[in-house]
Amino acid sequence: MLDRLANLVISRARGTLLAVLVIVLGAGTLSMGLNDRLTMGGYESPDTEAARADAVLEKEFGQGKPNLTLLVRAPRGLDDPATARAGTRLTERLAAEDTVRNVVSYWSLDRAPALRSGSGGEALVSGRVLGDFDEVNDRVAKLRAEYTGTLYGLDVTLGGNALMNHESVERAADDAAKAETLVFPLVLIVLVLIFGSVVAAMVPLSVALATMLTVFGLLWGLTHFFEANNLIVNICTFLGLGLAIDYSLLFVTRYREHTAKGTPVPDAIRATMRTVGRTVTFSAVTLAVAFLSLVAMPFGMLRSIGVGGTATTLAAAAATLVVVPAMLAWAGPRIDRLRLVRKRAPGTVRAARPEGRARPEGRARPEGPARRRQPGLTRQRRARTPRAARARGTGWPSR
Repeated sequence: MLDRLANLVISRARGTLLAVLVIVLGAGTLSMGLNDRLTMGGYESPDTEAARADAVLEKEFGQGKPNLTLLVRAPRGLDDPATARAGTRLTERLAAEDTVRNVVSYWSLDRAPALRSGSGGEALVSGRVLGDFDEVNDRVAKLRAEYTGTLYGLDVTLGGNALMNHESVERAADDAAKAETLVFPLVLIVLVLIFGSVVAAMVPLSVALATMLTVFGLLWGLTHFFEANNLIVNICTFLGLGLAIDYSLLFVTRYREHTAKGTPVPDAIRATMRTVGRTVTFSAVTLAVAFLSLVAMPFGMLRSIGVGGTATTLAAAAATLVVVPAMLAWAGPRIDRLRLVRKRAPGTVRAARPEGRARPEGRARPEGPARRRQPGLTRQRRARTPRAARARGTGWPSR
């Protein structure tokens, strides 16, 4: 099967690359709507008794654990009449929000000690933002803008689990974006140093880019059948980048070993496909089975990783076995263009001479049987030494 694939790709290298380009562009177009179909939930199993009880309490009675907290600082003390009036107004304002329930505060519970700091200068106002994970995340972003700063003469700071989850998601997205802007230039530099050629270094990066865009297009289609966590984008990005570069680096390295021995380009691609192709296939299938086992987990986040990891692994292997041979067959010897170090002709040897002078290239020292077949030369060299001359009773000639 791998031989047939290699023959097909070699004979239709340009057509294969054009077909892959069309598929990648189409998948990339579909992936533009991927973020709108991702969820920020999936960290809790909805089948547990606790989750079902929470759902019933919120749906039937509007009750649940508080996930929003306002930390209120009062310079004149919490029991000051003006501070008490301001705290009551703040509590009533938060309770009037359509998306917030179960609002209580230090002032609404008749100066409850549990909602007051030991110094007497800070108090808490707590409530529950209604909705699922995504709805709470959107609503708490609006509440943060309205309930942060100075309100009614009080210094107010927003907190709680809802805000913590929102900021965690924002921070993860920002960090992933920064990492993506840094990783590609660094990877390109490393690949250029490994291959010594800019053109050869672009092959693994091209495979990685094709893998990621294809996976994002596949995920857009799969999100119509299951809920995918937003972390799947970051996981698939770096997983696809690592696997695609690893697989294609192995393929290109083995291919260059064959061509360095004088093997024609088509034969070198076929030989590489027989060995590296099996390795890549076995590795991808093993990883895909491991990722696929996560689909059986009851948590949506783990199921997302399982589906995304399986799709990314198979896409990286497919891109390596199709794109890399096609690029090598189309480029041929041009794969070593823009070399940083001039390639030395095969068969040349550089060795240090006894006097410290460099041995001319192309004149390698004979070794093994070739040296043993020259006993006369060895005896002549021994006869020219001072000790041999004294043994014969002749003087060592002066220069």
